[in-house]
Amino acid sequence: MVTQLKDYLDKVKEKYPFFSKSDLSKIILFGFRRYIWANQRHADVLLKNRIDYSTTMHCGPLGTDTLKHYKRFVVKWRMKERALYKLSK
Repeated sequence: MVTQLKDYLDKVKEKYPFFSKSDLSKIILFGFRRYIWANQRHADVLLKNRIDYSTTMHCGPLGTDTLKHYKRFVVKWRMKERALYKLSK
């Protein structure tokens, strides 16, 4: 399990050798910050693998009740609209 940024940075550097380590660390930290930002605002964060379309990470509740899911979707949609409106000002 990856526990520190430098361990993760070395693995990513092997995969993308044409980027510098400083650029990779900025990209990774930006992604972590966006994930934390969305998670703090109770957003459903779903990261998918584009090669085989498998879910690699999910943060948020998953349920099977469609009415409960729809009501939660409406609440989350309102939160998203408010967040985007605040960012656009």
